[in-house]
Amino acid sequence: MKIDTLIISFIALIMSAVFSGCSKHGKVTNTNIVVRSAIAPSDSGQHLILQGLGDISGFDNQKFFTKTLNNFNSSSISLELPVGEWTFYARVINSLNEEYCGFSVQSLVNENQTISIELNSLTCQSENFS
Repeated sequence: MKIDTLIISFIALIMSAVFSGCSKHGKVTNTNIVVRSAIAPSDSGQHLILQGLGDISGFDNQKFFTKTLNNFNSSSISLELPVGEWTFYARVINSLNEEYCGFSVQSLVNENQTISIELNSLTCQSENFS
């Protein structure tokens, strides 16, 4: 009888570990990054470089991503990112070689989250982009 109880307890422990490990909420967030500019989009010749640097609890190293979109004409990008503190950098170069930059520091904690990055030419001259 004691072995049956031990086996049932062991199975319950394993099942608990499996189900808690499969939960997505609390570990990743579906992030929609909206890139905005006071300058109207020129043509389909715009190129966007989007980078993110995350300080993630529970990880030994920081997380980093770079996404490059050629012929960028949309204003939003959807990504699945780990929950944590993130700094996002965006740079757009249009067909006239004009450059617009922006950054945003955000805490990703919700299952779905929207981040806004405002672009302008002066931000490109800041220490964040040098």
